[in-house]
Amino acid sequence: MRAYILTSGILFGLVAFMHLFITIEHWRMPATDPWIVIAPATIFVASASLAIWAWQLLARKVAA
Repeated sequence: MRAYILTSGILFGLVAFMHLFITIEHWRMPATDPWIVIAPATIFVASASLAIWAWQLLARKVAA
């Protein structure tokens, strides 16, 4: 179970980092199409939340 939680936390963290980079990269384009920034920003928030949740679960498993 710990390996699964660790793997999930790492993968969601990488997805969050990638979408944060995409959001920053496309930050100057919202005048033409706001979804270019809104979509990756939303995915960043969701994946970062899941990564934080996985790391908190892992910390509870290690402490117990």
